[in-house]
This record gives sequence, structure tokens and C-alpha cells, in this order.
Amino acid sequence: MSIVPSKVIAAIVNFGILFLVLKHFFFDKIGNFINQRRQEIENQYSQLEKEKSETEARKRESEENLNKSIKEGRDILESYKQKAEKVYSQIIEDAKEEQKLIIERTKKELKIEQEKANSEIKKQVVDLSVVLTAKVLEKTLNESEHRKLIEEFIDKVGMH
Repeated sequence: MSIVPSKVIAAIVNFGILFLVLKHFFFDKIGNFINQRRQEIENQYSQLEKEKSETEARKRESEENLNKSIKEGRDILESYKQKAEKVYSQIIEDAKEEQKLIIERTKKELKIEQEKANSEIKKQVVDLSVVLTAKVLEKTLNESEHRKLIEEFIDKVGMH
């Protein structure tokens, strides 16, 4: 095989013409298509970055809202707990006051009942003394009868 210079020159000229025709009709269109596609990809990438940052911002905001809600819930719970403790303390205090009043009232009632019982005993003693005196006056007593009446009196009064 030998190299023919006229064929080499014709091939170079053909290649140059083909290159110019392709450049004129296709390279600009292919270049524009490539640039357009690159621009679309860059736009999509920047849009994704923007959406990613917005998503992260929404996520942070949601976490902040959640933390805030949790804190508010704890604060409300603590507030109700304090109110319940105050109510409990007040109920206990009221119960103690009522207990004191009941005890005082009971003591007064017991004192009144005791006074009534003492009064009743005194009345019975007086009645028995009157009866005893009447018996003594009815008959003249010797010492043994006198002792017997005193013992009966003591038995009736309940001092024996």
C-alpha cells in the first residue's frame, strides 16, 4: 500500500468541508442543546438545594414547635400539680379545723353531761338523805340500827 498524495489532499479537503458543514448546521445546535441541558441540570440542582434548605428549615421549625409544645405541656402539668397541692393543703387544713371544732364541741357536751350526772347524783343523795332523815325521825335508833341505815345509804349512793 502506498500513500497517494492526491487522495490524502482530497480526503483532507473532504474532511474540512464535512467539518464546516457539520459545524454550520449541527455544532451550534448541539452546543446550544448541551448548554440548554447543562442550564436545566444546574436549575434543577439549585432547585433541589433550595428545596433541601426549605425542608431543613421546616424540620427545624417543626422540632422547635414540638419542643415548645412539650415545654408548654410540662408547664401546664406543673401548674395543675401546684394547684392540686394547694387544694390538698387547704382540704387538710379545713379538716384539721373541723376536727378541732368537733373535739371542742364534744368536750363541751361531755362537760355538760358530766354536770348533769353530778347534778343527778346530788339530787339522789339529797333525796336519800331526806328519806334517811325521815326514817331516823320516825324511830329512835340505837347504835346498831344507826350503822345499818348508814350502810344502806352508802349502798344506795354507790360509794361502797
